[in-house]
Amino acid sequence: MGMAVGPRVATILFDGDCGVCASWVRWLRARDGDHRFRYLPLRSEEGQALLDRFDLPRSPDSVVLLAHGTATLRSEAIAGILRNIPKWRWAGRLLALVPRSIRDLAYRIFARHRHRFASGNGGACALPEH
Repeated sequence: MGMAVGPRVATILFDGDCGVCASWVRWLRARDGDHRFRYLPLRSEEGQALLDRFDLPRSPDSVVLLAHGTATLRSEAIAGILRNIPKWRWAGRLLALVPRSIRDLAYRIFARHRHRFASGNGGACALPEH
């Protein structure tokens, strides 16, 4: 279930308008020394084209991991990303042990309230709540 390691094995689509998401991407980039990931905002032209290509909603309330011709969302995407960060593989494996329904429920709850955790933009996320 893990991705092969090496340069640019995957693309991460993220909400570029959200302070929490932007912080998460900065954290990942700081730990992605082998440049395994390409980072694209969901709302960018290329991000929207990739969502269309993988038949995903044009504005998913989720991080999207595109790797090896497949797309994963929510907690599965987070686990896949962490499994490819050398010092954080353990966290991705541990997360994958939790049943997906529980992981995704926790993800959705966090995503719904992420504006409360945002910093750097007055504590507010630019996205409307769903």
